[in-house]
Amino acid sequence: MDRSRTKKSVDRLSFSGVVSLAGKWLWYLGLLGQIFWNIMALVAVAQHDNPNAMANILRPPLTSFLGKCIQISTSRTWARAGLWCSVCSIWWNPMFKQMNSGFMKHIRGFGDWYKLQFLLVVIRVLFYYIMGTGVFADSFSPASTGAHIFFPCFVILVRTPSSSKCSF
Repeated sequence: MDRSRTKKSVDRLSFSGVVSLAGKWLWYLGLLGQIFWNIMALVAVAQHDNPNAMANILRPPLTSFLGKCIQISTSRTWARAGLWCSVCSIWWNPMFKQMNSGFMKHIRGFGDWYKLQFLLVVIRVLFYYIMGTGVFADSFSPASTGAHIFFPCFVILVRTPSSSKCSF
């Protein structure tokens, strides 16, 4: 018993652990990148509507820094990078370590996790495509603003652990 405790306490970094950690980081980077893109797009709209508001609140160096952050994070390149992180991590799930160890019999919601992840990636791809066309082509239009308000809420709702996490 003591040997098993010491074996568990020494957390060795295995290949599957590294792969799981990389998948987890990519998955979270993808979601956070999407949400950050949406939030910074809303900040850009607010700054566009009231250009002096940010200058009154923040000092000039911070205003300049915020402007550069807005420029980088509202680009299509940023959104595409977040989307690629999610696409590359679609295989990952919170129970990857248990799945790799052969404890699949006790995992419930395994299929639901992958269905939600696939749905989330497909909807994000559609959102990315739609945001550059039609009424959404103008990033300062009310339709674009509404989409950037709705989508982070949708991503968080789909991502919630109670609805999408595998359990024992």
